[in-house]
Amino acid sequence: MAYHTLRSTSALTVDTSRYIAWLRAIGVELQGYDEILNYLLQFPGMVNVLHVAVQAVRKHLADLPMTLAVYRDPEIDDRYLLLSVQAPAYTTAVAQGLVAAEAEFLPLLANEEGWLQLNAEIVELADVV
Repeated sequence: MAYHTLRSTSALTVDTSRYIAWLRAIGVELQGYDEILNYLLQFPGMVNVLHVAVQAVRKHLADLPMTLAVYRDPEIDDRYLLLSVQAPAYTTAVAQGLVAAEAEFLPLLANEEGWLQLNAEIVELADVV
């Protein structure tokens, strides 16, 4: 029985690592690879939520770069995935894209223990590549 559990955990780690590699390959900037991996291993159902969220952002905010990090709340013992898009300005189109993307993945969070927050970071135009 212990071998089976170890094997399952190992397979989960490999699958999650491959998923993170896919995120990197499609251009999502990862801030804290180990923290992201550990979070997804602790909350494996979040891989599906994150996948839907990334696809939704690509659909609704196609040209904006994305970053993924684990956010740690400085005031309480809480952490969650933070998916950010970098935009040169917070326009109506960006706001509508965020709302549309959230509508696609928020219902999936109802049955998960983890959390994913989507936001926009306003950056200088020269910084957006």
